[in-house]
Amino acid sequence: NVPADSYYNLEIDQSGSKTAQGTVNALGTLTVQSGATYAIAATTTTVTGATDLNGTTTISTGTLDANGTFDATGSTIDFTGAGRLQVSGAVTSFGSLDAAAGTVECDGGTQTIPVDYFYNLEIDQSGTKTIAANTIVNGNMTVQAGATVDFGTGGSVIYGASDINGTLTMTTGSYDANGSFD
Repeated sequence: NVPADSYYNLEIDQSGSKTAQGTVNALGTLTVQSGATYAIAATTTTVTGATDLNGTTTISTGTLDANGTFDATGSTIDFTGAGRLQVSGAVTSFGSLDAAAGTVECDGGTQTIPVDYFYNLEIDQSGTKTIAANTIVNGNMTVQAGATVDFGTGGSVIYGASDINGTLTMTTGSYDANGSFD
């Protein structure tokens, strides 16, 4: 168990699942080492500094709010329900991201969203979020009021509903909404 508390740096290590028991704040960094599993369950983990995921992170109905740089290269992010992954800083990789459930929310300023398969993708806050290339959203894509998404030179396919309340920009890319478009 990971007690509900505020930590400076929090490192999840060794095999087996370590489950958050309530609200966890990492005021420095969060590191999930290779072979370890961090289960956020129905709680909230907020990281002020860098988030470095190398093992497995499971999110059922809770939230991982990563406010610094985010790197999940080589890791697995497993949504087991309607959980949320919020990223505000530069994203290197989402690793092996579960595209069958959950929502990834890009809520920083100017951000580049790496190529990936998402279930739900939400674009929030001011600043332009550029989708690098062929991104697929299996569920819904939402662009909140005041937010801008730029498809640049890549193309994206949205299989669920698209709710655009902000700005949608396409330089040379394409936006293929196979579901409803609002």
